[in-house]
Parts: sequence; C-alpha cells; structure tokens
Amino acid sequence: MDHVPPEIWEQIFTLACTDSGRTGVSLSLVSTYFHHISRLCQYQSVALTRSKHIPLFRHALSHAPVEARRIKYLYVCCPNVFLDLSDEEDDPDYVETPMDSLSRSGSHERMEVGSDSSDEEYEGSPTPEELQEALDESMALSEDRRSFQQEFHDNDPEMRIWDDFDEEIQAADVVILEAFRDILREAASSLLLLSVNWTSFRPLLLEELLPPLPNLVELHLCRAFTSQDEIDPETEDSAPTLFSRLRRLHIYGYLDQRPDSLGRSLGRIAPTLTHIRMPKHYIRSFPPQSARIPDTIQKVILEIFLGGELGGDTDDTLELLFGLGASDSHSKEIEFTTHSLRDDPKAWEDSWLERVMGLRGPW
Repeated sequence: MDHVPPEIWEQIFTLACTDSGRTGVSLSLVSTYFHHISRLCQYQSVALTRSKHIPLFRHALSHAPVEARRIKYLYVCCPNVFLDLSDEEDDPDYVETPMDSLSRSGSHERMEVGSDSSDEEYEGSPTPEELQEALDESMALSEDRRSFQQEFHDNDPEMRIWDDFDEEIQAADVVILEAFRDILREAASSLLLLSVNWTSFRPLLLEELLPPLPNLVELHLCRAFTSQDEIDPETEDSAPTLFSRLRRLHIYGYLDQRPDSLGRSLGRIAPTLTHIRMPKHYIRSFPPQSARIPDTIQKVILEIFLGGELGGDTDDTLELLFGLGASDSHSKEIEFTTHSLRDDPKAWEDSWLERVMGLRGPW
C-alpha cells in the first residue's frame, strides 16, 4: 500500500468518507502512513449527535493541522442539554439538577392572602373624585401586590430553585452555542452541506445560531426551544445575507419574526436559493403578498400534517407563492407531501446522510 501514490489514496478516501465520520477516524488508525495521507479527509463528513460532543469536537478541531480542518458535510444535533443522555445510559447516570432536587423536596406551606375589599356598591354613577380615589387605591393595591410577590419570590426556596435552574440551562446553552459557532467559523470555507437539529432554552434568531457560511450549498434546519415564557424570536432588523451560494433549504420549527416579508427575508438570507422545503402552515401565517418568495426558487415542497389542512390547489399555491397564474408556471414546481421529519433527530441525520451519499434525501 505504501507504493500507491498519495494522490490516488486521497481520491479513494474522499469517496470513502461519506458517512457519519467513522471511516475518517478508522483510516487514521490503520497505520502511520494512512494517518498522514488521510488527514485531509478525516473530518470530511462528521455527525455530532449529542450536545456534549460539540465542545469536544471544537477542541479536537482546534488542535488539528489547519489543512485537516476541511469539513464538507456536517450534522449537528443539540437536544436539551439537561436531558441529553444516550440510550445506553441508565437513570443513575443523570447529573442531579435543581429540578431533581425540587421533585424530591417536601411539601411547602402555603401562604393564604386575604382581602379587605368590601362588597359595598355605589348607587348611581361615581363622581370624578370617586373615580380618581378608586384609581389611586387600585394602583396602591397593585404596588402592594407586586411588593408581596417579590418578597414571596425572594424568600421561597422553590422559586429560587426554578430561577437557578433556568440560569443553569441558559449558561449551558451559551457554552454549547459558542462551541458550535466556532466549529462553523472554522469550517466556513469548505462546508457544503449542513444539517442542524437544535433545541435551546430560549429561541434564537437565525444569525444568532449560524454565522455566515459563504460556500454552503444545502442547509437542513430544525429549531425548537423549551422555555414556556418565550415566543418566536422577533427583531426589527432585516434578515442578513448568511448563505450567498445556498441552493437548497429545508426548514422546520419556529420562524424569525421580522418586518420584512417571508419572501424578502429568504431573498436576503440566501439570494441564490432554488429549492425550499417547509411546513405548509408557514405560508398560511402570512398575508398573501408577504408569502411570495424569490423568483430564483424553482421547486417548493410543502409538508402537510395528518389531521391538519389539506394540500390545496397547485395553481392557487403558485399564485400565493409566486404571484403566477397557471399559464406562467411552467418553470415552477409545487409538491405536497404528508411525509415530515418533524423534529426526530434520527430522521434528520438519516436524511442528511442520504444527501452525503448523493441520494435524494428530503428532495
């Protein structure tokens, strides 16, 4: 094997390293010679399926030779960082969190809040003076209630536990997110295909999750958040250009709320986009004019969920998305499908792997 020119081996390794990364790692362990000549392909295709893998891989990547940091195909799954255990790990391996402590804490005494308000009613219309007096009393009562709630909150261990738990989750999210963005920045010049299944505590704008990736050709993106107090991320800023060469986009989960229309945002984010796959309800949540998408897009796949709305008429959808009638639609394709990956990490990884191997994937 040592007599085969390295250029031929590099071609073989390039064709072989189209999986979740095991081939690249295995090649580096065959021999010193293979370790040396396969290093350009070692990280060609990588799948990170747990949140703790992200900072570990960032560390490994930062210590690899510069020429070996060429990632072409990357899949990243970041589930809830406090529930991220593999199937092989048993319950005793869970790290105790404030939530665990809370579930085992004893019963807490409840404070009963009384009210001194009377049932006395006014006869006739109140005078302006009486209205002002009632308003002043109401404001004073509201202030007293806020003060009491704050005092109760500050002195109740259970409330402090929940606050601490939220802070721990957000702190962990920041660490994982920054490691992820470091990986993407390192691979930005070589990355062609990226699939991300990301769950965070609070929702993230697209530019908060992903840095600019100028050579990315295909993106699969599924986003979710776990906080009950949050809503879809909102900003007054227009969408930035993140993917100047992107051709295919598969999105699922929440959407950024921006002043621009859906079509204008897509045109800014990925000005060369030709294929998009998304849930159908995305376009139904916008006014008709706002739902129109860039003319560069040639094919739209709309996911319809069982028990939800029907597929609808193709001509009507073409009119809604492109402003085109049936006679003008020869260059556009609309496809309705009941098959959705939803937020299943394994399904997203399998779809990504199909594309790495040159198969159809979600298209």
